[in-house]
Amino acid sequence: MVELETSSVELNKNRLLRIWWCYFWRTVVCGALIGLVLGAIGGFIVGLLGKPELGGHVGTLLGYAGQVPVSILVLKSVLQKRFKEFSIRLVSNG
Repeated sequence: MVELETSSVELNKNRLLRIWWCYFWRTVVCGALIGLVLGAIGGFIVGLLGKPELGGHVGTLLGYAGQVPVSILVLKSVLQKRFKEFSIRLVSNG
């Protein structure tokens, strides 16, 4: 394993807000898109099966279910992102 020379920076309010904002807006945008797609597909299928009154409920559940993988993928991308003055690194405690 290659050890890199690193220096740590303080996690102050501004850096924390930058990380949070980066995660938040990506999750909202990507989550809305996947929720729209999954919700429309679920509602359409339930409508075709003759239960259009359940379309909204099924669409909502599928949309929410789609949020979990989206939030995980967005978190991964944020953790790998190089911010202007810092990067996020995982460091072994051992």
